[in-house]
Amino acid sequence: MTTQALSTRILGTVESAFSINPLITNPLPIKTNEPSIFIKQNHQFIKVSYNHISYIESDGNYINVVTNTNKKYVIKRSITEIQEKLQMANMFRVHRSYLVNINHIHEFSANEISINKMIIPIGRKYQKDFLDIIKHIYSVID
Repeated sequence: MTTQALSTRILGTVESAFSINPLITNPLPIKTNEPSIFIKQNHQFIKVSYNHISYIESDGNYINVVTNTNKKYVIKRSITEIQEKLQMANMFRVHRSYLVNINHIHEFSANEISINKMIIPIGRKYQKDFLDIIKHIYSVID
């Protein structure tokens, strides 16, 4: 079989696959009730709502995604990679090793945040931006 004939045959197979399943060429817009991610744990994919994520902690080459029920999911990704992938409006970087969901903060000082009885440090590099965001979103009484 010539290269031209093989190319034509492969192209025909691909075209027929697309014509058989119109969802491939014209995907339907799918709406979910709330933004979520699926996290692979023990050969299963578990759906976790963005709103249930309290914080994300970097631990070397892995990250711990911790929910509001203190359930922990371990993922082999960098914290920067997961921050870019999630694109959560309420998730903020407060330390080189931590992302926090601003809706889960119980209390904070200039140097640390409390979420679900967990104390999370605020890095000097992130302090000003964090305080600016807090003041923008909430009423802060000094």
